[in-house]
Amino acid sequence: MKFYNFKYISKCPIFTISTAGIGDGLLGGYVYSHEDSTYESAKALLTFIRKTDSPLNYGLNQSNFSKYMIDKKVIEKCKLDLRKNPGNSTIINDDLSFREEYPELFVFLIVSSSVIGLAIIILVIYLIGRNLYIKKLQNFIYYDSLTGAKTRDYYNLKDEAEIQKFNQYALILISLLNIRALNDLFGYKIVDELLKEFCDHLKAASENDFLYILSHKEILLILPDSNRKEIEKFVEDSIINYRSKKDINLWFDIRVGISIYPDHLNAEKSLLDEAEVALNETSKPGFSQKYNFFSKHKHYALLNFYEIEKDLHKAIEEDRVYTVFQPKVDVRTGKIISYEALARNSNLSYGPQDFIPVAEKAGLILDISKKVVND
Repeated sequence: MKFYNFKYISKCPIFTISTAGIGDGLLGGYVYSHEDSTYESAKALLTFIRKTDSPLNYGLNQSNFSKYMIDKKVIEKCKLDLRKNPGNSTIINDDLSFREEYPELFVFLIVSSSVIGLAIIILVIYLIGRNLYIKKLQNFIYYDSLTGAKTRDYYNLKDEAEIQKFNQYALILISLLNIRALNDLFGYKIVDELLKEFCDHLKAASENDFLYILSHKEILLILPDSNRKEIEKFVEDSIINYRSKKDINLWFDIRVGISIYPDHLNAEKSLLDEAEVALNETSKPGFSQKYNFFSKHKHYALLNFYEIEKDLHKAIEEDRVYTVFQPKVDVRTGKIISYEALARNSNLSYGPQDFIPVAEKAGLILDISKKVVND
């Protein structure tokens, strides 16, 4: 309790009764209601005035206390469990929480964190959707939707470098010559099932996943670590003689072009280009086999044919083709009986024995004949 002496106002001392808690318990003592606290304080004051007893020894009525008052610092010092205190306790000497000390800032941080959290959720949803879209787009670009085989883009961008790690491998280019006719005759659904069955068969027979759909009628298969005899056997047994298990009366008319690494390695052309050259050879008149290996000799002959054909076109346009007349002599009389008109080209890098066959195959022989006739 506190005592105030107003000596400047009155000569009689005036005492003010405190309504604070009374007691010295370990956890802070008991707290009384306002009325009980005033009543007990008055009784203690009267006892002190009458000098009948000391306030420190005054017995308190403990039956009317309203709740406990807990000193947190004492709890922490004595390492007691605060959770075991009565539920109606009041904690004193407790530091204010951040929320109680800065309520406005706390509300601002809560709102800001909610906005940031919402933005993060939206960003995560966007990134997930974007990744799913990219993955779907990549599947569309890199895989054939019907057969599940890889596409030309997958071969060019990913597998071509991976395949070159093999010491030896073959590129087998398969052409389905009659697939358009089969679609017209039996419908796309039946032919699609046949194509899918054929691709599944190739994967199982080759025991690898290096299968690519290059176009609506061309399939590329990589056969690693195989020599020429093994390649020939595989092509004949698993490709040329393949028949559908669902309908043995329905099959593809197949031609195959083959290039081998490193035998056909060429700095100027890819192995796929060489397999294409070998495939084109199978469609030429007089070629009896349904598969063909790339040949450097044939390739150089083809290049030479192209160079001569290109020069012939220019020679006709520039009027560099001219006529010479070779006389025919009667050996008995020694007299000239006629002349034979012969076409010549001013380009001396090749002779008539070279450009005449090219002109016949390229459809230029009529233009040269007209020139000879006019001369």
